[in-house]
Amino acid sequence: MTTNSPRRSFYPAKYFPMVLRTLVSLGILTAGGVSYFVFGQKPEIPTDDGSGKPTGTLVQSVTIQEYNKPIMVKVDGEATTYRMISVGAEVSGRIEKKAERTRSGHFVQKGDLLFKIDDAEYRIERERQQALLAQIDEELRAFTVELDNLSSLIELSAEDLNLQRGHLDRVRRLFDRKATSETDYDNARQQELAARNALQKLKNDLSSKERERATTQARRKVEAATLKRVELDLAHCVVTAPISGRVVEDEFEEGNFVTTGQTLVRISDASHMEVRCQFQPSEIAWVWQQQVEDALSFPRSTPRLDPIELRPVPCQVVYEFSGIETTWQGTLSRFDGMGLSRETRTFPARVIVENPEETTSMRVGDGPISIVPPTLLSGMFVSVQIPVELNEPLLSVPVEAVRPGGKLWINDHGKLQIQDVSVAKIVNDQALVRSSSSVNAGQNVVISPLPAVTNGMILREEPDDPPVVADSTNRTEKVQP
Repeated sequence: MTTNSPRRSFYPAKYFPMVLRTLVSLGILTAGGVSYFVFGQKPEIPTDDGSGKPTGTLVQSVTIQEYNKPIMVKVDGEATTYRMISVGAEVSGRIEKKAERTRSGHFVQKGDLLFKIDDAEYRIERERQQALLAQIDEELRAFTVELDNLSSLIELSAEDLNLQRGHLDRVRRLFDRKATSETDYDNARQQELAARNALQKLKNDLSSKERERATTQARRKVEAATLKRVELDLAHCVVTAPISGRVVEDEFEEGNFVTTGQTLVRISDASHMEVRCQFQPSEIAWVWQQQVEDALSFPRSTPRLDPIELRPVPCQVVYEFSGIETTWQGTLSRFDGMGLSRETRTFPARVIVENPEETTSMRVGDGPISIVPPTLLSGMFVSVQIPVELNEPLLSVPVEAVRPGGKLWINDHGKLQIQDVSVAKIVNDQALVRSSSSVNAGQNVVISPLPAVTNGMILREEPDDPPVVADSTNRTEKVQP
């Protein structure tokens, strides 16, 4: 009897995912190995094989130029008014007249009428003070007459006293000789005493009148000062422009009542303008460097009161409008605020334009002639340009010649030399670097990209392109053979 054993079944789908993962892993490893052998090797640097044919890496070089022009420090700023004058009422009263030009936006000249305040009460007060002074003057004249009369009476009384004294002397001599009675002697003494008393009384009256006259004179001075104040108030009823400028705000109209101290209008000073700007530390360093050099040449005899003192620096304020570039001459005068702004980490500064109406215009591009701004106006966004004279030698190279990390590739007679440099400033497409013992004007610097570089690698110039010389303005020029 034949026994059928159970048949073992095979399921190939069970192992398919594992086989697939194995194949994918092998494919990734294979691709990585191929990539390493193809792309991971350092490119071979051509060398001289002794055959006499030109070898080495093809590069394009430019000649390093010396830069001796002033550096132009440029920052953006906003024009603002130099000062704002608040014209207030110096007397109280009703506005009787308001000039038509005393409205916001109008330009007024110094001395122009702005307001006329009702002056009726002040005129009445002036008349009262004048009458009071006239009354005091009459009192002083009366004092003068009385003093003259008292002086005459004193002279007469003095003569009478002299007579009585002579009579008393005669009576005394007679009385001593027993030639007259004691009664006559007493009467003579009484008459002399009465004359002396009358003279003293007149002198006292004279002194009293003189004191009264002095008091009246002092009172007249007080009233005269009061009259001057009244006349001053009367003059203040006419409000005029203290400066030439543009009316910014006007709050009152004819018929309004104003009190002393109320602001009537605000006038923007048009004689000067200011530009608010902010300098980066690297930008203000150029200005400071020049001023430090000047300060070392002229030492101070006294210590500085301002630790961040900024001496005036000439500059230009430029505004471009509709194809026209307008320039004003200005002066960087001072720092604004505490010095360094905590919010922007910049140095706020003020530029003063002494003559906002003196401009120099230049057309930008080939566009048609446009309208030129007649003056520097508040709110204009301008560019402040400060020329700074160099106190150290700088070299000019194209921007692309400066490699990451501040390095230059010098083509030293066909061999590459990697030199570290310090970039001072970027001017257009030129980098200004500081001169050193290893980098000097006249050397050739590589501007073409290279995949890999080493010190001493062999270089050769591209034969199709003639040598290129760096222009320190804003371009490079090819030198024809």
